[in-house]
Amino acid sequence: MATQIVDRVAQANCPVCGQAKRPTYVGWSDGVQLYAEWCSNPECPDNYHSIHLAINEWGNEIMQNVAMEYFKNNPVVQFVEIYEHAGWYRGFRRDGSIWSTANDMAVLDHGPRPHGIQIVTIRR
Repeated sequence: MATQIVDRVAQANCPVCGQAKRPTYVGWSDGVQLYAEWCSNPECPDNYHSIHLAINEWGNEIMQNVAMEYFKNNPVVQFVEIYEHAGWYRGFRRDGSIWSTANDMAVLDHGPRPHGIQIVTIRR
């Protein structure tokens, strides 16, 4: 199958902050390049921030503590996803509940989820 590139034109503005959405590459499927329409506003509370722990940091308690500290220092952010060096991750909402995890056996609630990623932080 020949490679196809999907239309990269934003379809609408963000329903949360009103800023323009931007197409963001998310991968390939059957020879088609896939894009998601994510808000272009780095301060939009509907986007999540990704935090990668240092090589000597791991475990649920550290992940949750880092998430809560990040929320405390960033009052607009509603979602963070914390990654360990071994590939485990957990996504936290501001209220401490979990919206994503690497645990494929986890049962998550159907609460709010972010619509895009904006900031990536790597702890050293």
